[in-house]
Amino acid sequence: KRFFSTSTGDGVKIANAVLVDMESKVISKIMSQQQMGSWFYNPRACVSAKQGSGNNWANGYCNYGVTMEENIVDAVKAISDQIASISTVLILMSSAGGTGSGLGCKITEIVRDVMPGAVVINQVVLPFSHGEVAVQSYNLVLTLSSLYQNSDSIILSHNDQYQTLARRLLPARSRD
Repeated sequence: KRFFSTSTGDGVKIANAVLVDMESKVISKIMSQQQMGSWFYNPRACVSAKQGSGNNWANGYCNYGVTMEENIVDAVKAISDQIASISTVLILMSSAGGTGSGLGCKITEIVRDVMPGAVVINQVVLPFSHGEVAVQSYNLVLTLSSLYQNSDSIILSHNDQYQTLARRLLPARSRD
């Protein structure tokens, strides 16, 4: 019950999650493949746009953060209204590109405002060490600076470690 709500009547499990990505293809793919799983995402708790933030922290934070704020608040409330009490919110985000880093920081502020009593934890994926994005170092510094002010806890993990794990555990075809 902590991670899922049950929809009325049919007993289908609905994840207590909000999905946000400014490139609509990721969320569209997740939503279209739900029939294969044993649980679903609430479509009212999904927020996307036509294109990403172009690896620009300020674009994610200042542009999408402002224009999508009402949609994000509505998505957060769509989930929080179904739960009696929310003590902790976990925000999963990247720190290399603009949507994950800039908008992720804005989402942290939004959650802090909408749920002032909740503990906010950010799980941040650090960029590849070999340089995935030219401005990733700047995005990372801006991200950590913002989260330091607005998050109760920051958990850092390395993209390199996830890639190594995926290569070890998944056959080559499933990684494509």
